[in-house]
Amino acid sequence: MKYINIKSILAFLITLVTLTFVSCAKDSDIEGNVSVTGSISGVVKDNTDGHLLANVNVSITPDNQSKITGDDGAFSFKSLKSGSYTLTFSKTGYEDISRTVEVKTGQTVDASTMMKSKGAFSLSSNTLNFGDLNSTMTFIISNNSDTQTTFSIGNVPAWASFSTTSGTIKAEGTTTVSVVVNRDAVEYGDYTHNVVISYKGKSEGDVVLTLSMSKVKQTTPKVSIAATATDVTQNSFNIGGSLIGTGGSAITAYGHCWSLSHNPTVNDTKSDNGGTQAICEFSSAVTNLAVGTTYYVRAYATNALGTSYSDEVAVTTQDVASNKWDGNIASAFEGGSGTAADPYQITTGGQLLLIKDYYDKNFVLAANIDLDNKNWLPIPDFTGTLDGAGYTIRNLQVSRTDDGQGLFANISGNAVVKNLNIKGVYIKAGSNDYIGALAGVINGKSILIENINVILTENSLILGNDAVGGIVGETWSGYGKLVSLTNCHVESVSTDYTIKGNSAVGGILGHARNSDLATQKIEKSTAKVSVYGGDYTGGILGNMSGYGAISFQISSCGFDGKVSGGNCVGGIAGHCLQIVACKVDAEISGKDLVGGICGDIYKDLVACYSTGSLTCSSSKVSGMAGNHGKSVLSYTTMSQGLSSDCKDCATTASNGSGSNTATNCTNITEHLKSCYSEYATYWDFNNTWTWSGKVNGKTTNVSCPRLAWEK
Repeated sequence: MKYINIKSILAFLITLVTLTFVSCAKDSDIEGNVSVTGSISGVVKDNTDGHLLANVNVSITPDNQSKITGDDGAFSFKSLKSGSYTLTFSKTGYEDISRTVEVKTGQTVDASTMMKSKGAFSLSSNTLNFGDLNSTMTFIISNNSDTQTTFSIGNVPAWASFSTTSGTIKAEGTTTVSVVVNRDAVEYGDYTHNVVISYKGKSEGDVVLTLSMSKVKQTTPKVSIAATATDVTQNSFNIGGSLIGTGGSAITAYGHCWSLSHNPTVNDTKSDNGGTQAICEFSSAVTNLAVGTTYYVRAYATNALGTSYSDEVAVTTQDVASNKWDGNIASAFEGGSGTAADPYQITTGGQLLLIKDYYDKNFVLAANIDLDNKNWLPIPDFTGTLDGAGYTIRNLQVSRTDDGQGLFANISGNAVVKNLNIKGVYIKAGSNDYIGALAGVINGKSILIENINVILTENSLILGNDAVGGIVGETWSGYGKLVSLTNCHVESVSTDYTIKGNSAVGGILGHARNSDLATQKIEKSTAKVSVYGGDYTGGILGNMSGYGAISFQISSCGFDGKVSGGNCVGGIAGHCLQIVACKVDAEISGKDLVGGICGDIYKDLVACYSTGSLTCSSSKVSGMAGNHGKSVLSYTTMSQGLSSDCKDCATTASNGSGSNTATNCTNITEHLKSCYSEYATYWDFNNTWTWSGKVNGKTTNVSCPRLAWEK
């Protein structure tokens, strides 16, 4: 009787389980016993009869792997991080095909694909362009069938010759044919001719090969440049170009040249692709550049007769490094759980767009994001918290046919958006309402928008119909609600009108709506931009409307730029309830009710300063307010001066009717400083404006305090 050694069996089983676990851990990429990768697999078939295709090259980016399918047509890629991948399928006799898939952690994506055959007989190219210098080119004839095929080449022009004009190609075989052109056989000019290649085998037919060439008198080359650069970073970009004509002489050098000044030449920094005799497209990697700097670039080409240049393109490097958006929505955030203590982390445009599915959660940017001027879909409704953490979203472009356009369509509830930069905005929505870089509409219980910076670059535009603003199109505050825009800034690098609309247009906010017991405020904000509109146009706010017991105030704000509109136009607001401690340096024009600070104001305009110019076709115009309200403790240098209801104000304007009304006032400086002390939270008395003029008939120097937050 044989005995079983139990200890030996147990030891063997433990060893087997351990080896199996280790093997699985390596294959599955286990981290903490949870898979952190995904995979892609599939089969490739012919789209005509569905048979499996072998010898298909399947490549994947950005992972840069490739696989060749076997007789089963199968392929697979494992241990892939979550994200978007592009697969490219290629096989002789078939048309290349690419597709993009989204890989998720712990999942396998089926990327099975059907490929289209090029036909039983095909050419590697159906056109050969010899340009004005190249004399020899080749092409490949492919027999994609499973039987032998014969071919013959006919209708050959007198100025071209082929290395062979007939032959036989074995099943699934190829042959290479050379073509030589003879320019001595023709006069100067451009020539195009269709050669007919007939084939007969499993099937028969004709294929056309188009030959093109030019004979020119020798000149300098012709070259063009791509309209825009690609892959722009802080220190580099790529730019394309085309060699259109060699000028009948071999090209000895071609590429791009660039400098900080207009019209760069080959004496500046340049790339050099060497010599060629062919018409071709080319590109250059422009590197070692300064951050946030504009460079001027031209393509060039040189032959025996000299150097020619293309038109000039201006390219500005990024001032911050940014992740470029691929146009897709992400499947997951970079990290976080969406709570206030652990917000979702966002590093890509796809993750930014994913907010729409988690609109009531908490988010924080963890990187700069380049939306690459792809057509952004505004996040429909946001009620959570977004902390930009000082990062920048750049190249925001919205091309939609809906009202409510911007990064967000609507911000509501108790939402908070803060510490965010938006650079480069293009929204062209002339038929739509509620347009703003950050949001089309804000409508909630208690909304806080703070520390938002919008930078409008050279090609930026914010265009809409009604309620158009540099930050927000329209705010709505109902019973007991609060909407606050604090420390928000809009700046344009261009002097052109960059914020445009038909009514209620403002550099920060287009239209503020209020109902009974509502509170709204704009404070410590600036706009340095050009604003164009119809009625109710202002440098900070276009229009405020409401009813009942409402509170709306613009305080400690500044505007520097141009404002042009119809009725109710002002440097700070077109129409407003109350404005306190604001300054304006602007060119302002309108039809009626035009003011250096406000076109038409309900209550008082207090402690304000305006300088620049006013143009108005009516008599209701003033360096302070065009109509209504009183101006108190304010000063203007505008030629229209002050209105008659100003108190404790002064002007240097020759026709200004305002004056300092304090009795027994012998020290104007101390008087104004004492009066301004009520607004000490807005003003900085240690750093002041200084102006001189006549007050009560006396020439004096008066110190006007500057805004406390100004540098």
